[in-house]
Amino acid sequence: MKKVFGIVLTGVLLAAAPVRATFFDRYEPPDVGYDLKTGYPLQVQDAFAVPTGEIRPQSTFQFDRRVGRDNAHGDVFSMKPEVQWGVAPFAHVRVEVPIYTGSGPTSTSGDVIVGGFYNFLDETNGRPAMGISLDLEIPTGTHSDGIDPMIFYYVTKSIGTGNGRDRIHGNIGWIHNSGRLPGEREDLYVLRAGYSRILFPDTTAGVDFVREKLRTRGITENIIEVGAQHTMSRLLNLSVTLGVGVADQSPDYRIGAGVQLKWH
Repeated sequence: MKKVFGIVLTGVLLAAAPVRATFFDRYEPPDVGYDLKTGYPLQVQDAFAVPTGEIRPQSTFQFDRRVGRDNAHGDVFSMKPEVQWGVAPFAHVRVEVPIYTGSGPTSTSGDVIVGGFYNFLDETNGRPAMGISLDLEIPTGTHSDGIDPMIFYYVTKSIGTGNGRDRIHGNIGWIHNSGRLPGEREDLYVLRAGYSRILFPDTTAGVDFVREKLRTRGITENIIEVGAQHTMSRLLNLSVTLGVGVADQSPDYRIGAGVQLKWH
């Protein structure tokens, strides 16, 4: 936990000086290519918020194939219906209700997650864009106890010619399991690193690596994903994801899809 807070605090302090100078002349980033949210299509997320006034009812659908049949290693199908709402420039709030089923780890299925995201620094003059999110997981679901805080720090940087087609992203997160059950960790950590590229005007593709400590003590997953997101219309985005596990405790493979509706 101390390492995570140290990294997040370092990023905030490095950004603090230029934030005051640039706060009033910030700009809204372009929609295309600046729209990587967790699960759409990859786990890695960019450092930008949902546009002001936009409402997004959406859901991901994901299947993880694991070796084993016990409740720590079995297969898991997840569905994560969610609503995001751009409430202010560079900030959005969200409500999510993840649902898990299968022979693997399904604790916290049906919990309600509420929180918000803030993009506190644009990408300018060689600096990456940065954002931070704070969520609370409320124990309304199965095998869940205590309100769990979640803090994530996000970085996005354009690379190459500077035309914004190619970007790298990094996320680091900490989740406190305040209602820890027997056999569960008290603190969970998530690391994500990824690359995205705008292939066509309405299509963004990418690859990422995710390392995540699960609630079950002793289980750490590593997975490499590839995915693509396509804007079908002004109101609809579709995404697909394929992943493969790295190391023994990880899923054999992952198949995912996402549907986003966007209302202004």
